[in-house]
Amino acid sequence: MAVEPAPSASGARARAVIDELPLLSEADEAPLPETSPSWRFTRRTAVGAVVALALGAFLVVSGSHRLKKSSALLAFSGTPQQLLEQVEEERSAVPADCPECKQRHGAVEVSHDQVKSLLRSSSQDGAIKVSWFGKEETKYFPGGKIVDDGAGVVQVSDAEKGLNMRDESGGLTSIPLAGNSFRMDVDLGNPGASCGCNVAFFLVSMPASKKNEWGNHYCDANCIGGNCCAEFDLLEMNTHVLQATSHACSDYSTPPFESQPWACDHIGSPYSKFGDGAMDFGPGDAYTIDSQKLFEFRMDFPTDRGVLKGIITITQGDKNITSTMDDIENMRAPLTDGMVLCTSSWDSSDLTWLDGGVCHSPETCNKQSAIFSNMVLEKLEEPTPSPSPTPSPSPSPSPSPNPAPSPNNKTCPDKGYCGCDWVDQWGCGPDDGGECFCRCCCEKVSGECKWKG
Repeated sequence: MAVEPAPSASGARARAVIDELPLLSEADEAPLPETSPSWRFTRRTAVGAVVALALGAFLVVSGSHRLKKSSALLAFSGTPQQLLEQVEEERSAVPADCPECKQRHGAVEVSHDQVKSLLRSSSQDGAIKVSWFGKEETKYFPGGKIVDDGAGVVQVSDAEKGLNMRDESGGLTSIPLAGNSFRMDVDLGNPGASCGCNVAFFLVSMPASKKNEWGNHYCDANCIGGNCCAEFDLLEMNTHVLQATSHACSDYSTPPFESQPWACDHIGSPYSKFGDGAMDFGPGDAYTIDSQKLFEFRMDFPTDRGVLKGIITITQGDKNITSTMDDIENMRAPLTDGMVLCTSSWDSSDLTWLDGGVCHSPETCNKQSAIFSNMVLEKLEEPTPSPSPTPSPSPSPSPSPNPAPSPNNKTCPDKGYCGCDWVDQWGCGPDDGGECFCRCCCEKVSGECKWKG
């Protein structure tokens, strides 16, 4: 079921890049190293073009903070025309909306040999120019439409059409961000994605070492398809809100690997949010950052006094807004090893966990495309250490009264904002020091937890 965005002031560029989008394909059962065993084919509508005969599948994801996902995986046979008709019929059976959905991502997986063939034979190969530690390199979003003279990629509003970044050989591109900086231009357009839309640009520690329920190796912190792994949402947004969220997994190991469900932070903490009722980000000139005009998103990952931080800066002309995630040390390992960059765009009638400060359920997404361009990955300059001051003598300490008991001394906090239904499904596991573990599991473990509030 192809999705056309509504006409907009930026319609000429948005419409020009959504005409012929690739279909996702079924997993190839032959084991391959480093990346997923699934593949995909593209379709061109020009008269006389040859449609490649292949196996196909597609991935539709929907969910909540505990994520429920639905999918369809279909094997095709017969003539190319029959194959295409079967795909379209299967797509039309997918529900366009999921009222209970809270958060979901879709990502594409393809194998080395088949991606190399795609990149060489297709006129829409997804090749994008990026600045990679001071050098211009070519990366690929296979199946993505490229604009801005090869510097930008379009993400259409369709949960079936997620993209991920790959190198020339077809392998997944891992982006190391600890100690580094990433920036890019973001163009939501005018009117841009509305209430109920979620345009996502995120990182996951894929590939998982085993196939998920759809036969590929995708994973994220909400265990889509059955495989769990660390996730870092650089941004989830529409014109009313922009949010970055860290989703650590306490049992992380270098991919290929999958975490246990209880080990992953499904809700996400910490997070930084702009807009959603505040005047720093939103549609129109009244906001510091007008979300309907192009802006630069930048996130730095410095270490300050031994603790990894995330510093977000959004710039538009001479205006900028900033926010800091003070402690993402539990994401140091995946952000050092490198995480795979993915994009997606989906909608829900209830997206109030993201945009509820402005929007109200039921929400209706206007299905507008977004463009990410001019991507730059660079190393942060190491701060020059200042000399340690000479310590001055301190007076003898006065005796202090007995300390008051800590809040978690056999006293468990209430659940607060944490949704705890995952405990009944997966159990608690070891204490990872997180707030939601303490709120959800304190009474089930020993009446004590590491988080002190």
